[in-house]
Amino acid sequence: MHRTASLDPDERMVVGGVPITTPGRTLMDMTVKVGIRELETMVARAQRAEILDEDRLFAMLERYRGRPGIAALRAVMEIPGGPAMIRSEAESRFLALVRKAGLPTPRANLKVGRYELDFFWPHERIAVEVDGYGYHSSRTRFEGDRRRDAWLNARGFKVIRLSWRQIVESPVPTIVQVGQALAKAGR
Repeated sequence: MHRTASLDPDERMVVGGVPITTPGRTLMDMTVKVGIRELETMVARAQRAEILDEDRLFAMLERYRGRPGIAALRAVMEIPGGPAMIRSEAESRFLALVRKAGLPTPRANLKVGRYELDFFWPHERIAVEVDGYGYHSSRTRFEGDRRRDAWLNARGFKVIRLSWRQIVESPVPTIVQVGQALAKAGR
């Protein structure tokens, strides 16, 4: 629970008869309680749910300039390509590679058809799936991955599967592979 002495009118709302803070104010309050990765994911979720009034949030960021965590939230809001909804450390590391290489920012954890793709460049029709051994080592997961790949390939999508080891131990060849696929697709 978080308490504050005062809230401006644009920082509060009522849902189902219960007074609460707006999503923007909640994000602002969370900046000192979570790390940057969690904050980015929270912002991305709020954006995806279409509950975040970004104009109001930027007004609050200006109003509370200098408050702890405000710079971090502003940085997340200003990420080129927008904040990404990340679900694992491997995804976080892959996205960091993409950003460091200056590649276009992919959509993260985006639903395409009945499948959710870890990373997706819609214009280029390229998907990157980050496959941790622990999660993908069962026969069911293995078979499911093949069905997903076949479904995507039949619709003209290119799927690149990357392991934790490729991302962490061979980052340069890994990101070059992704960059080459994007270049071939016209980026």
